[in-house]
Amino acid sequence: LVVPDGSWRQANRMAHRDPVLSRLPRLAVPPGGPPTWTLRSSERAEGLCTLEAIGRALAELDHPDIRLAVERVLRAQTRATLRARGRAP
Repeated sequence: LVVPDGSWRQANRMAHRDPVLSRLPRLAVPPGGPPTWTLRSSERAEGLCTLEAIGRALAELDHPDIRLAVERVLRAQTRATLRARGRAP
């Protein structure tokens, strides 16, 4: 699984500009509810953070429980970040 990390625009540019990346098959991550990572928002309704997209892709390719594990980590990280910022959930 190769995942270009960046904004939607940056990742799209990478995928088109790099000859190796442009030849790789692509997997569309299926919609699956709102994003778990809520510290930043996306202009796109389907916008996910990189780790969350990886979790959903691996769930499609391997096992659905992977997504649940990744989302658990993201929720814990979100809570810890909010606490560190003085905005405990």
